[in-house]
Amino acid sequence: LVGTKFDTSGFIENELESAKSHGEMGLIQKINNHSIFVKTWSQVVSEFEIRHSFINKHLYVQKNKLIQEVQDADQIVDIITS
Repeated sequence: LVGTKFDTSGFIENELESAKSHGEMGLIQKINNHSIFVKTWSQVVSEFEIRHSFINKHLYVQKNKLIQEVQDADQIVDIITS
């Protein structure tokens, strides 16, 4: 379940606290082979950014390298097609 915020009843926060011993962020219930997670969209985006930060840094370095090496668009096409 993903939403913009939790309701004000405190139910979800209590479920998160009771499942904390499982060690999985956002887990509220674990039954047999099923796990139920609750997260806000901001948590989903943050986790994505953390998980993919290495790739983003690598792409940033590659972009800057190309900017320094390339003089015009024709040269970019030549590099990509060769």
